[in-house]
Amino acid sequence: HRHRPAEALQLVGRALEIVGPQPWLLDTRAAALAELDRPEEALADLEQAFDDMPTPTIRFHLCQALINCQRRTEARNALACWSATSKGWAMKLFSGRGEDPPEVGSLAHAGCAAPRPAGKKI
Repeated sequence: HRHRPAEALQLVGRALEIVGPQPWLLDTRAAALAELDRPEEALADLEQAFDDMPTPTIRFHLCQALINCQRRTEARNALACWSATSKGWAMKLFSGRGEDPPEVGSLAHAGCAAPRPAGKKI
């Protein structure tokens, strides 16, 4: 349903009604919302998903949502918390936007307190 975000949103909505707010479903709904140009709603879903299941994939999607909400500094700081092997993801996320990727290692990797809404760690 990648190219049919409205249909995807409807289907994942039904799934959420059945099983509740599972992180992987919130992540999927956020992707559909982003495709529908509803970045703030996508960000809210990804924040909840990341709180419940802080995986690298959800972190990456959260960073994308922060960028889509014009919160590039928060996205850069969150990406800088990743290890050096994740720099390819940072480059992919910032490429084509006229910006340099964050310097990986510019923040402490362990326990990095990246700025995020509600003051939570990413």
